Amino acid sequence: MLCTLIFLLMMVFAGLLVNLSTMPGWLSWLRFLSIQHYGFNILSINELKGQQFCGNTTSGYTCVSGSTYLFSRGIDYETDWDLWKNMVALGCLGIGSMLLAYIQLLRMKKLK
Repeated sequence: MLCTLIFLLMMVFAGLLVNLSTMPGWLSWLRFLSIQHYGFNILSINELKGQQFCGNTTSGYTCVSGSTYLFSRGIDYETDWDLWKNMVALGCLGIGSMLLAYIQLLRMKKLK
């Protein structure tokens, strides 16, 4: 039950369900604890950088660049480091989770 609640909160604060720029300021720091936030940013940058998307709209033929979409979603991408910092953060969260699990396993009583 607790894992479900944590996973749901991570999805909400990842920017998948709600645009992060519309969240209150006192809640916005929770996005840095979300694994999905970093994964979504990595995938978005990888797929959208340098792309052009064109199509017909009610006002005519319009083209939008991938970097414009990234900017509208609040995803920073100016240099390659912006992609790698998401990978480093994802790795640190993974290592931190494994370290916490290892500490908890050491604290448990051994079965006889």
